Amino acid sequence: GDLRYYAVLEFDRFGNLYILYGVVGGGNTTVVLLQSADGGATFGNLRIQAQGTGFAYDEFNLATGLEPVTGGEAVYAAFVSFAVVPSPIVVNGCISTGLGNLGPPFAPPAAPVVVTDGVAPSLQWQLAYPEVDPSGGLCVSFADIPLGAGPAPMSIYFDRDPDGLWNGTNGFGTDRLIASTNVGWKTFIPPQPERGIGAHPQLVCVRAGPHTGRLLLCYTEEIPDDQTAQFSGNPTPNSNTLVVARISDDQGATWGPTIPVHTDTPEHQFLHWLGCDPVTGELYVTWYDCREDPANVLTQRMSASSPDGVTWTPALLLSQGQSSAVGNLGQDYLNNCGPAAHDGCVWACWSDFSDFL
Repeated sequence: GDLRYYAVLEFDRFGNLYILYGVVGGGNTTVVLLQSADGGATFGNLRIQAQGTGFAYDEFNLATGLEPVTGGEAVYAAFVSFAVVPSPIVVNGCISTGLGNLGPPFAPPAAPVVVTDGVAPSLQWQLAYPEVDPSGGLCVSFADIPLGAGPAPMSIYFDRDPDGLWNGTNGFGTDRLIASTNVGWKTFIPPQPERGIGAHPQLVCVRAGPHTGRLLLCYTEEIPDDQTAQFSGNPTPNSNTLVVARISDDQGATWGPTIPVHTDTPEHQFLHWLGCDPVTGELYVTWYDCREDPANVLTQRMSASSPDGVTWTPALLLSQGQSSAVGNLGQDYLNNCGPAAHDGCVWACWSDFSDFL
């Protein structure tokens, strides 16, 4: 049968729930968007966001927010396209005007809108993360991945369409470099020795509270830089990874300095996830943390919150026991997963191999 992969979920302000995923079958890849008006009990209103030959698309993410032309709700899909050279970051989307309503895709499935400017400086664009700001601007962060290029930093970029896809007056501008992180595409560390970790930049826009409109980017950094941890296939004890953030208050034109999300320790912190409460504007980050294990292998899931992205609470322990994913069929903890928040309530999820389950 067909292979379905990389599913992501997102609600809009009308209460519609969307699921986006890829389907590989019949020699093609199709990017599928479905809508649910009953909280996920049933899905319908299928809208194809992209379709190409072979394994054509990957790394999907969703965002919803104001569509400024109609006043409705835009739902945007962002992902990397292998269907055309030079593998750009692309977006497509639909407009909803109410519960159970979903219009057609903005662009035809064969030609989603290109975000990136030409060829990635190192090798390949990846890890697109869309967000919608309060004015309806479509913001996208993404990374330049040095795949197979040997040890190299991952560079994180940003671009913005000021009025979304449907206005047509503006469009995406010049890609802006936000940061370069010492964590490459595959940095092998003792608690994640087979799959490795990446910087995995994630973007949110605060849409409530005193910092409405603030953009926050969260990613993993490595201090000091240990190039031997990359592409070797062997974890190194010499590196120290931690979760950091940067903020922008001018719609991504400039970005502030690196802000630690947690107190730095000699042990690893990795596989973070960033969330923002759409009602209160509070920010949340969860991550795996090795600080209680001198061997730097056993992890616990921790979290921190912030009212502004600058000042973070002390790390809060979420998991009950220590966990090791070493030997998990070569997948370790697999990939990032994390919190969802609404009106002061926060839900977190993670992979856990402890005895407390």
